[in-house]
Amino acid sequence: MTVPAVMPARVLFSLRLAAFRAERGLSERGPGDEMGLGNRVGSVRINRYERQERFPALDDLDLLADTLNIPVAALLALDDSTARAICALARLTDAEREEAAKRLEELAGRSAASDIG
Repeated sequence: MTVPAVMPARVLFSLRLAAFRAERGLSERGPGDEMGLGNRVGSVRINRYERQERFPALDDLDLLADTLNIPVAALLALDDSTARAICALARLTDAEREEAAKRLEELAGRSAASDIG
């Protein structure tokens, strides 16, 4: 799912949360349970996040990302490919991430140059 670059963080978060939760086959209750919120509270909390009625505190955002086994940044990614890239980068070693960053910068530089010419 691609979203406009001007999408508010709250909207990006709700879209990504729902996508990652569904990808893992979890109900709204699942992540809340794993966060230690209990059945009812966990389900209501995740539902409110996905409906953009609430946004988690930073500590809860960390806990939610850990529960989904993803980096926090993936929950705010602008599109699916960026979210997948963030998750893939997180699985690399420090040296591999550095190499990947250099390659991405080179690719972005070539892409920007092709836009001009």
